[in-house]
Amino acid sequence: QMSWPEAAVERSSPGGSGESALSAQAPGNPLWALAVVGFAVFVAADDLTVVTTMLRPIISDLGLALPDGLDEAAWVVNSYLIAFIAVMPIAGRLSDVIGRRRTLLMAYAIFTVGTIVIALSTTLGPFLVGRVLTAIGGGAMVPVALAVVGDVYHDKRRAKALGTLGAIETLGWVWGPLYGAMLVRFFDWRWQFWLNVPMALIGMALVWFVLADHDPAASRSTDASTTKDAGQRHSQVDWWGAAGVTAVLAGLNVALLKHWPRA
Repeated sequence: QMSWPEAAVERSSPGGSGESALSAQAPGNPLWALAVVGFAVFVAADDLTVVTTMLRPIISDLGLALPDGLDEAAWVVNSYLIAFIAVMPIAGRLSDVIGRRRTLLMAYAIFTVGTIVIALSTTLGPFLVGRVLTAIGGGAMVPVALAVVGDVYHDKRRAKALGTLGAIETLGWVWGPLYGAMLVRFFDWRWQFWLNVPMALIGMALVWFVLADHDPAASRSTDASTTKDAGQRHSQVDWWGAAGVTAVLAGLNVALLKHWPRA
């Protein structure tokens, strides 16, 4: 039985030897798709760790006094981690329903709104709202990136591509703290989040053009039966499960912050 990308190749020409939808967009090279989703994963990974070396100026500018404000300051990191993890299973399933490109574009849009909110924040509340939004966007990028790699690569090449994607994510984690330290050494911490905006816009443009047609959901027929099937798939997205994961993670964090003994 053919996988989706193979079937797409067969359908693309009457003779069954036409190029895939991605090939029409990106000169027959799946490396374009890997580069686009790799960029998204790098942006998400960088934003996950960049605040670790920027916490002191962030806490100071948000009006939190240490050590009394330590519990509140912990949410600068924890809020991102909770939302980042909770959204991942939902985003992967959602990309099966509405398509890879559309899900990635939504993720970038949410990420961009969040990073603007952070850059404009002067108190902790709006800052945390922005962090949660960027985490939702960034967390959604990772499973969709994995799904895209699964769509465009096969067999041994798929394993190598997934390894490359993992290496890119690790690079983002390592680069984040170094980048944050350099920024706060010479500039204001808000520059990190303002610079995220053009990065996200570039990512959206790449997704729009490179992944335009290489989309399992978008390539499906639009007849009535398929529309009904899409509705059934949408109803299978486990929104309650995601809410439960979020509640459990948030509850654990609150318990640890409130009851963990301090030295």
